[in-house]
Amino acid sequence: MTPPPAERRRRRRGGWIALIIVLVLFGGAAAGGWWVWSNYEDKIREVLGWEEPQEYEEGMATGEAFLTIVSGDTGASISPKLYEAGVTKTPDAFYDYLVAEDLNPPFVPGVFRLQQQMTSAAALEAILDPANRMENTAQLREGLTVDQSIQILSESLAIPLEDFQAAVADPSVFGVPVNEAVVAAGGQPLEGWLFPATYTFDPGVTAQQVIQ
Repeated sequence: MTPPPAERRRRRRGGWIALIIVLVLFGGAAAGGWWVWSNYEDKIREVLGWEEPQEYEEGMATGEAFLTIVSGDTGASISPKLYEAGVTKTPDAFYDYLVAEDLNPPFVPGVFRLQQQMTSAAALEAILDPANRMENTAQLREGLTVDQSIQILSESLAIPLEDFQAAVADPSVFGVPVNEAVVAAGGQPLEGWLFPATYTFDPGVTAQQVIQ
């Protein structure tokens, strides 16, 4: 016997309601799961053994990268520099490697030619190899002040810091206009003049020639 039209409509409506409830439940579970994953991904990976490797695999090294080490740098300060240069996979990989291996190597200031996507062990070996230290080369990164820049230039080029301080004392020598208001406020007219890049100079170069 065929149900009356009104009853068929009620059944159809009931079926749609049931389907909507199921979809809402699944959607809520999915949204909840996504929230949990977004906030606790590291812990979940750790518990399930899904942790992302901190190191690149051996044999992946490619291309070229430059690392600047300044006086006072340690494994902790060099580690994020390697990551920013594309050498290591994570900011802490190099430092964690040194700690795990109980290593405290002597780091020499200078600019070093490395490769991208290296293991921490390979990066350390390259840093300690004098052949990878670039002579008469300095690397200035973005965001450095004049004082920070000349400190790096001094250490990288083995030119006394006092020579650079004397060289930047009179910006007009380099054709940079001196704004008295900036100077009175403690500013340095050469800010922004020293463009971030990797520079290589001839042997015997002077501080003034470097700034020029």
